[in-house]
Amino acid sequence: MVASNRQGERSKRRYLDGWFGPAALAVLVFAGPLKSSPALTWLPVDLTLAAGSIVALAAIASRLNRGHTVSAVAIPLVLLALFLLGIFGSSLDGYSLSKIVALYTLTFLAMLAPFYVLRTAPQRRVFITALVAIAIFVGILTIAAPSQDIAYAGVRLLEGSNTISTAQMLSAGVVVCLVLAASLKIHPSSRLILAVLGGVLAFSALGTGSRGPFFAIGLALFGVIVMSPMFSKLRGRAIATAFVVTSVAAFFAVRGGGGGAARIFGFISGQEDNSVRVRQYLLGQAVENIGASPAGIGWGNFIQIAGLWRYVEGDRLYPHNVVVEIFLEAGWLAGFAVLVYLVWTLVRAAKSSATPMSAVIFGLTIFSVFNAMVSGDINDNRLMWVLLSCAWIVNAQESKPVNDYGVIP
Repeated sequence: MVASNRQGERSKRRYLDGWFGPAALAVLVFAGPLKSSPALTWLPVDLTLAAGSIVALAAIASRLNRGHTVSAVAIPLVLLALFLLGIFGSSLDGYSLSKIVALYTLTFLAMLAPFYVLRTAPQRRVFITALVAIAIFVGILTIAAPSQDIAYAGVRLLEGSNTISTAQMLSAGVVVCLVLAASLKIHPSSRLILAVLGGVLAFSALGTGSRGPFFAIGLALFGVIVMSPMFSKLRGRAIATAFVVTSVAAFFAVRGGGGGAARIFGFISGQEDNSVRVRQYLLGQAVENIGASPAGIGWGNFIQIAGLWRYVEGDRLYPHNVVVEIFLEAGWLAGFAVLVYLVWTLVRAAKSSATPMSAVIFGLTIFSVFNAMVSGDINDNRLMWVLLSCAWIVNAQESKPVNDYGVIP
């Protein structure tokens, strides 16, 4: 009887960390823009709190049920320790305080949880599927009941969110669908469904007018096709699939007369708007001040640089480049550590992307890293932190045979 109860408890924990944990982690990544949508205002709890709680419980269950994770879990722990340097000199109020709190709660969870709730192939499939489900949900609302950005005519976005967040949620689904469509040995009808779904999501992403995620899609697909062992014999077909789908999506976006597509293609043709100029200026100011602050200026203190208060209402200001942000606010040591971590992880992820799922992880990692170089602060880019950690799990499993329960036979 006791043995039966223990088996039942273990089965429940496996269900928690095998299904709910990975799905909740995908929700946690985009919880901010999702919970702002009127379509989810009926929820009785805060979506970020609920998703974070499930992820934390699932990680604990995974540790109890499956044992220790890979030794690479020490890497984000070291980074988080180095990020403590950014607290020195921080004003510890307003944006600075909220930034530090988010860093050591939500971002901490995003960096550590993948080592427990994404450690097996089935868990990663649930996570990837959840990302696509979120993209479909956002795509339906963006097409059926779009909100408008008052700053840009004709731009479509998820109501309650902004153009960047809407585009990132949609674009993550595009990367997944197109990589799988080009790589999986599946029935042609299933491949067609994936390609069409990727095209529809790409069309919706174009409609947001957000340029960073659009170029991140192209870079991710190019990187996977060129560097992934998965495509060593399929590069021609993969290139053709990506080209056809993106071309069709772009064609319908242009024909639809959307202001979002016009904004993106205008940028490609060399046009610059105020948004681009402001970001270039902010990035330039951040880079110029890095040399004078080897120990960092403190988390959230970017706005204290002379004159930058003019570019924001309140005190939430950042360079829109996560590496530059860390160099400036947490210091050179933390900045160099993150830079090495990014390069090292991308190289390892490329080498291990020999299966469809690992190729998707590699593509999403490229996508999220590029986005972090042009948008958001250290806490806004939770998808990047999740995928960087996930890439180390995939590499570990490439070198050691691991079954569905994370146990080495």
